[in-house]
Amino acid sequence: MTTELNTNFIAALRAAGAVKYNELLPETKVIENYLLPDERLLGVVYGRYKQQRNAAISRGVLVATDQRVLLINKKPLFLKHDEFGYRAISGVDFSWVAIMGTVTLQTRLGDIHIRTFNKRCAETFVRAIESNLAQSK
Repeated sequence: MTTELNTNFIAALRAAGAVKYNELLPETKVIENYLLPDERLLGVVYGRYKQQRNAAISRGVLVATDQRVLLINKKPLFLKHDEFGYRAISGVDFSWVAIMGTVTLQTRLGDIHIRTFNKRCAETFVRAIESNLAQSK
């Protein structure tokens, strides 16, 4: 695993709305390891997420690419990664209240709710998902 971030990758992150703080997060350092060589990053949303009804809340990142959506949760000595093809995604929802928003990714395997403070990331992520869902139909 590489710890230095590629400048093209950083540019894609910033275009998706990520800020300098996001570059320092452990999830960001491993995103590139999960991207395929011809895959483009379209959107990211960082925050606290809950994947299943009775599951614990954890911190991670949802990554929208032109081919799939990744869920990455990186902690010391722990790495969780899930991927969802656009055929497994039925929709996405975004709501914003005061200083915090929630993005809900609806999949055949259950909903993923992620709370975030970065509105620009959330909006870019939602547009990327909606665009890919429209293209895959």
